[in-house]
Parts: sequence; structure tokens; C-alpha cells
Amino acid sequence: MKTEAALDLAAAEALATLLAQVLAAGGTRVVLMPRARPLMLIGSPPGPVSQEDLVRVPGHGAVKASWMKALIAAFLPGQHPAEARGETLGIPVTLVDRRWLFEAAAGEGLTVAGLTLLDPPDQASLPAGGCGKLLGEGDVGLNGEMLAGN
Repeated sequence: MKTEAALDLAAAEALATLLAQVLAAGGTRVVLMPRARPLMLIGSPPGPVSQEDLVRVPGHGAVKASWMKALIAAFLPGQHPAEARGETLGIPVTLVDRRWLFEAAAGEGLTVAGLTLLDPPDQASLPAGGCGKLLGEGDVGLNGEMLAGN
């Protein structure tokens, strides 16, 4: 039986803080890219997710590449998204007492990871509006279900 691997303490603490903030804002998905501020999806909009649906997580700096590697090593041991170019590798994980789908994808030299809440909150309980800055030109986000660059 496969067990979830332990995550580096610094990465685990940073991820727990980030996910708690995302949940408090009503976020249902978070996208992590090395050297970029995390992005989140508020609620579950109908239809495919576009870049315009993502907002920056306020108060968080850039995601460290070492944390991305730690996440992938912990949740997808023995696999690397670059080896499965064009595929998204994923596994359900428990973080901050909630179930998330952890996914990693690689393309054009960029590795991106995402966490999607498997039991999203009721839409009526979500805060009105959003927070953070919308994606600007040159940002990387979600394009449907595929993580893609510009």
C-alpha cells in the first residue's frame, strides 16, 4: 500500500500557511510556479478555467524552486513531470485537514504544480468579489485543465 511521503519542514510550513490563506479567501485551486507568486481560483466558475479566472494570492512572495521539487518528490515519488511531457501527473493528498488533488506538469522548460480542492465549499459560503491582482500580460496560468505558459 502506498503511503504519502514526508514533506520538507520549510516547504510544509509554507504550503500550510498558503493553503490556509487560500481557503480563507474561498479559493478552490492554487497554482504554483517557481519564482512566481502563487495564483488561486476563487470558487468554481462554470465551463473551462481561463487565465482571467485566476487571482494572485495576496501577501505571499515567490514560490521557491526547492519547495516545488520537495512537493513533487513527496507527492509523486520516483516520477518527474518533465519525463511525461504533455501529461499531468497527479495524486490525492491531505493538507490542512482537507483533501486536495496535487498535480504537476512540465512544458517548454517550466514545471508547474497545482492543488485543487476535492471537496470545495458551498458556493453560498464564498466571499463576494475576490482578492489579489488579476493576471497580467506575460503571466502563466491555467488554460482549461492544462497548465501552460505564454
